[in-house]
Amino acid sequence: MAWPYSGMSRSYSYVRVDSSGKETQSLDDFVSSGTTITFDDLAQLKVSASLQTIGTLDMERDFLRIYAHDTTGGTEEKTALGTFLLSTPSVTHTSRREQERTLTKGSAEGYSLLLVASQETTEAPYFVAAGTGAVAHAKAILEARGLRVSAEASSSALSAPAVFDAGTSWLAVANDLLARAGFDTAEIDGYGGVLFSRYYDPASLAPTITLEDGPECIFADEVAHEFDLFEVPNKVVALSSGQDVTLIATATNTDPQNRYSIPSRGRTITHVETVSQIESQAALEALARRVLQDKTSAVESIRVRHPWFGPIIGKAARLVYERAELDFVGVAVSQTVTLDEAMSAETRFRRFVRM
Repeated sequence: MAWPYSGMSRSYSYVRVDSSGKETQSLDDFVSSGTTITFDDLAQLKVSASLQTIGTLDMERDFLRIYAHDTTGGTEEKTALGTFLLSTPSVTHTSRREQERTLTKGSAEGYSLLLVASQETTEAPYFVAAGTGAVAHAKAILEARGLRVSAEASSSALSAPAVFDAGTSWLAVANDLLARAGFDTAEIDGYGGVLFSRYYDPASLAPTITLEDGPECIFADEVAHEFDLFEVPNKVVALSSGQDVTLIATATNTDPQNRYSIPSRGRTITHVETVSQIESQAALEALARRVLQDKTSAVESIRVRHPWFGPIIGKAARLVYERAELDFVGVAVSQTVTLDEAMSAETRFRRFVRM
């Protein structure tokens, strides 16, 4: 595995950020080596961090921001990797007779600022009227929780009322409204700003990154390849609960020519899809058929270790590993990075294979 940037050095800094977004204090002396950051597009909070700490620190209402500094030929590029709510560190106090002071070490977990909207829930059933702008309403919900939100323009309005049960997190409400407008779930940038953008079918994305073996290969020799067909469903039950009635629809794969159908497998594997509100029984039946078609697929993924080369989550990449006869195109859905000199990364790429 080759280092891709000859002559470049990399370091990190940690700063305290107050609730207004102002950076107020260096925390470099508080964090020791071994920090990891996990980006996960499939997780509700999108990003998290694990840190090893020295001493104790009361963050109160403040946040921790982590920067990477890449220096080449005297020119520095600074990248905000994440801004986090920091858990109260667990600490160990060590003191020996020959030492004049006690050494305090600990660990802490960092959580995406989306946690603020995830931890607060509706206190009663929440109703959003038909005709409401879905994206604008989702933006207002998160801004009311103190988050900064940037959203792509959208004129999409709800075709039917949306009703959410008491106890639903405000982040779940916002993400549901975004889905109704054809948007992806809420993302978050390195500065803690929330981003709303349209959803694109991963299969439609052209690769913007190519990883190839050979003399200049930057990924490790060991590539994990996962392709599990065991739980592909052959029946979908769709449920919709409104104010006065609960609707149920089913769709079943009974095609004997399909290897995943009930006749072919000799057993039923059911997926339950729940929606808060839908226009009619016919619409729910159409949804059940569509979900069954979508779910009649398998997830194929690869995991690759490589030096970090910039934000990649949500981007399509092609991996060519000729020695393993592997030519794979997929979208990066998760990545764990270790804040060492190379910023070692393990990235999972996946794609859906229709059956």
